[in-house]
Amino acid sequence: NMLQSILSIFAHSTGTPAKVIDLLAHAGLSVSISSIKKAVVSLSVKAGIHIKQSIHTLQMALTYNNFDIDFKTSQPTVEHQSTFISVISAMVIPL
Repeated sequence: NMLQSILSIFAHSTGTPAKVIDLLAHAGLSVSISSIKKAVVSLSVKAGIHIKQSIHTLQMALTYNNFDIDFKTSQPTVEHQSTFISVISAMVIPL
C-alpha cells in the first residue's frame, strides 16, 4: 500500500524508534523495518544513478561545503582530549 510505504519512510526519516514502527506494522499502518531499509537502499541507488546521468548532461552544478566540528572537553587530559572533525558535503543544483 502506498500510504503505508510513505508513512513508514517518513517515520524512519524522523528517527521514530523501531518499536513504534513495529507496532504500526502490526496494526497495518506501516511496513516492516526490513522493507523500509530495502526501500531506502533502492531510493538511494536510484538517486545516485539519476545524479550521475544529470551531471553528464551538464545541466547540473556541483557545490561543495566544508564545515568543521570541534568537540571540546571541559577538562582535557591525555585520556579525554578534544576532537576536531572536518566534513565535506556536496549538493547537486539544477541549472
